[in-house]
Amino acid sequence: MMSDTPEGRRARLRDLLRERAINHGDFTLASDRRSSYYLDGRLVTLHHEGAYLVACVTLDTLKRERIEADAIGGLTMGADPMAGAVAAVSPTWRGPPCRPSSAERRPKGTALAGASKGTCARVTGSWSWMTS
Repeated sequence: MMSDTPEGRRARLRDLLRERAINHGDFTLASDRRSSYYLDGRLVTLHHEGAYLVACVTLDTLKRERIEADAIGGLTMGADPMAGAVAAVSPTWRGPPCRPSSAERRPKGTALAGASKGTCARVTGSWSWMTS
């Protein structure tokens, strides 16, 4: 059973990343550099427990660092599951709801091409805590 403390949630998320997202082998990265491992975080962020834990750990981090945000997000595809999970869990986290936000890397040929979706005044979009 998962601990209901910030440390316990972070430890369980770390375990899930190790169990589900890390692949060992010979990989060529987008930078054309070689690596003996590849971490595919989507295998965790799109998993039911992983999405919940990403939301909880993100909200724990925002609270610990005293970051106030109305929305959270990043580039579409990678950040979408995380932003959606945070938005879903945030109303239960003793605070105002945090809306999801999404931005496209390159504009698409649609009516809202290149527009950020769901943004507002205070937005946070750093997922660097997952790699520390």
